[in-house]
Amino acid sequence: MHQRSPFNSVDEAKKEFEKIFKQKTGNDWSTAETSFVKQPKKYNLIKVCYSYISYRESLAPFDYEKCAEAAIDKKKRNMIEEIANYTMY
Repeated sequence: MHQRSPFNSVDEAKKEFEKIFKQKTGNDWSTAETSFVKQPKKYNLIKVCYSYISYRESLAPFDYEKCAEAAIDKKKRNMIEEIANYTMY
C-alpha cells in the first residue's frame, strides 16, 4: 500500500512545498542551497554537519593522567568530582 497524500502527483507536492518554503523563509527553494539570505522574522536554514564515528570509538577509554589539570581552585574541583562521581550511583 502506498502512502496517502492530498496530491495526485509528485510535481504537485513539490510545487506546494516550494510555495510554503518561499512563504516561511522568503527564499526560493531552487536557489536555497547556494544563495540563501536570512530574512527578518522568517525561518532560517541551519547547516548540519553529520560526523560518522563508530560507537566503539566514542567510548574508547583514555588515560586521565595524561589530561591537563583544570584551572579552577581545589574546592570547586573537588565539588565537581564529587557530583560527577558515577561510582556513587
